Amino acid sequence: MHANVASYAAHLANRKAKSVHVHRGANPYKLVACDLDGTLLNSEHSVSDFTRTVLSQLLARGVHLIFATGRPFTDVYRIKRRLDIFAAAKVIATPGVQVVTPTTQTPVARIGPDSVGDASSSSSSPTYGTMVTGDLPYRPERIVPRCFAVTSNGACIYDEANERIYERAMDPRVVRELYNMFVDDPQVNVNVFRVVDAAERQKQGYTNPSDQPDDQASEEWICRYPSDLEAALYKESKFVFRVVPDIEKTYPVDHVSEVFFLCYDPPRCARAEAEIVEHMKEFVEKIGAPEAAVRVAPSTTYCLDVVPVNVSKASALEQVIKDLHLTWQDVIAFGDGLNDVELLSSVGKGCIMGNASPRLKAKLPDLEVIGINDEDGVACKLCEVFGLDAEKGT
Repeated sequence: MHANVASYAAHLANRKAKSVHVHRGANPYKLVACDLDGTLLNSEHSVSDFTRTVLSQLLARGVHLIFATGRPFTDVYRIKRRLDIFAAAKVIATPGVQVVTPTTQTPVARIGPDSVGDASSSSSSPTYGTMVTGDLPYRPERIVPRCFAVTSNGACIYDEANERIYERAMDPRVVRELYNMFVDDPQVNVNVFRVVDAAERQKQGYTNPSDQPDDQASEEWICRYPSDLEAALYKESKFVFRVVPDIEKTYPVDHVSEVFFLCYDPPRCARAEAEIVEHMKEFVEKIGAPEAAVRVAPSTTYCLDVVPVNVSKASALEQVIKDLHLTWQDVIAFGDGLNDVELLSSVGKGCIMGNASPRLKAKLPDLEVIGINDEDGVACKLCEVFGLDAEKGT
């Protein structure tokens, strides 16, 4: 077993990228982007065997995957490790406890119908992307399927070797101002996901309750009051909060990837959302820094995510599709919350979960509403769209 995320990334970097052969036009979409909570995950915050099988079949077809979520990377990494979807796709010769092998751009080469082997073994120089044009269109593409994680609502992107390839931390001035909101209101609980590095870990007395024997957490979760109900979402991944009652006085404001407020009283939550919007608008105008503007993107009826105005799951996806030389039309996406609006409205086909927020359905009335998360709505729709023959258990 690998000691931690870093050692596993190094292990992956030393292995050759495995590819699959895909006939041109075989897949209606080349990338699947999927939210986690309320979408891919069921009410027990887990993924069914049926959904795991469908994701594996997509990889075997050369379709790239992106998990796009408000969750922090530590949690997503542990979900990916349990899924082990590449190992489940026996067509792809990729063993191991993690999700994927390559650590560079996706190589694609024109190959003959009898060619086999690694992406590096082609006699022709590989190109990058997923569409072969020009002569011999009957020949299949050689594609290395990729699996990315977009975390903290688009603030960070991690590749399949668990390396952070993009980060947009929140403006420290904005973070400090958010820390100082609702200080005397226990109904509105400020929560923070913050990236920690090796230097910080070496400081005397540092501890992170989310560390596990086989890997160290990439972030820490801080809150003013205990977030026991929210913690249920992270039970399997053992991502644990730490209470800092005077967060506005003592907790750092750098390397913060996400600030969110939890409020379980619907009328108070609605007022809190309006208060955050108005207060932060005035604050940004006061400091004369339009680049520090933020918006509220509720992921659930009780969770108010605050993100930079130009950061979203869609902005992160744009980075990935550029790297893969794809277009928005090559992507099908799934979501259930208001933090999925930009993602679902940007792609070739956006699908709204049957259990989604009514506000999301009202914002995007032209998008298809599919099954619910507790009935494998995403997997069933993917089987329909891609013509997969995965068998759903009873």
